[in-house]
Amino acid sequence: MTGLLKNPLWALLIFPFSFLYRISITLKNFLYDRNFSKPARLDIPVISVGNVCAGGTGKTPMVLFIAEYLRKKGINPAIISRGYKRKTSGIVIVSDNKHVIISSPEECGDEPFLMARKLKDVPVLVDKNRFAAGLYAQKIFNPDIIILDDAFQHRKIYRDSDIVLIDSTNPWGNGSVLPGGPLREPLSSLKRADLIVLSRTNETENIEPVVQKIEKLSTAPITLTRYKVKSWIDIKGKTYNPDYLRHKPVFGFTATGNPQSFKKTLKFLNVDLKGFKIYKDHHWFKESDIKTIADKAENLNAGYLVTTEKDMVKLRQSEEFVLPVLAPEIEVDIYKGKNYFEVEMKKRISNKSV
Repeated sequence: MTGLLKNPLWALLIFPFSFLYRISITLKNFLYDRNFSKPARLDIPVISVGNVCAGGTGKTPMVLFIAEYLRKKGINPAIISRGYKRKTSGIVIVSDNKHVIISSPEECGDEPFLMARKLKDVPVLVDKNRFAAGLYAQKIFNPDIIILDDAFQHRKIYRDSDIVLIDSTNPWGNGSVLPGGPLREPLSSLKRADLIVLSRTNETENIEPVVQKIEKLSTAPITLTRYKVKSWIDIKGKTYNPDYLRHKPVFGFTATGNPQSFKKTLKFLNVDLKGFKIYKDHHWFKESDIKTIADKAENLNAGYLVTTEKDMVKLRQSEEFVLPVLAPEIEVDIYKGKNYFEVEMKKRISNKSV
């Protein structure tokens, strides 16, 4: 799609659709901003984590970071996600703050399944109707706070805090809204943000122009983050130190929104990258895909297969790989503006010490 957007003829053909989409999203925001449309309220604070640009901006790592931060402070969160690309409907409890209940990511979506596996003591629920899921979470789990995954555009539910992620390597694409560009809504919507998180700043040579443009669009404080590799983890859950695959021959594959970021991570880890296969975001791996990956790796003399954690949860049922499959465990590091993040958390919990 990126190549097509650079084609003037394609851009001309797609322009009417982008124009109509922009009108519809602008009208929706106007109605909510002027209180003609009113969001439904839950009885507890709600933090929304979202973005303005389609694709992988790092929402899942940030949701994990927020949930872990709150748990360390004695706050009990619950996470609610839409469950994108799942093959079920209605409310699904992915984990109950003790166990992962769902056996397959196809029942809930790959990202909620990953979050549930990594957060053993945090309930994770999915439903297209996130307000209904929030009511259900309140009734069953009695959390102190709700974290909404990917909800900046989902204005049907009231949120006390809008945390917006921007990928510093590709902050707004060509500046056009869908489908003519990657923006899910005009950049002017950043004025709704309570906190802006710039992700992957370690992959950007000069972050200052991005910061300056954001400051013209929003008064929200800005935090700068980077990803750190905690360890390698294999398909059975065993972990290895970050240097485990240093200079070793690997074949990489991914079905994430920002595959090039994953590729940069592999290069940073100094693996010997023999080949790299990209699939569409949220792609469900079929046996034919697994065979293709295995054959390519074998032909290129790779000794290991590497992918993301999000992709790896979709491979756990497969026994087709002869080579070891590993993924880097990524964690968020707020290295500038962490005080802004902490203040935002404190404002949302008035009766607890954060």
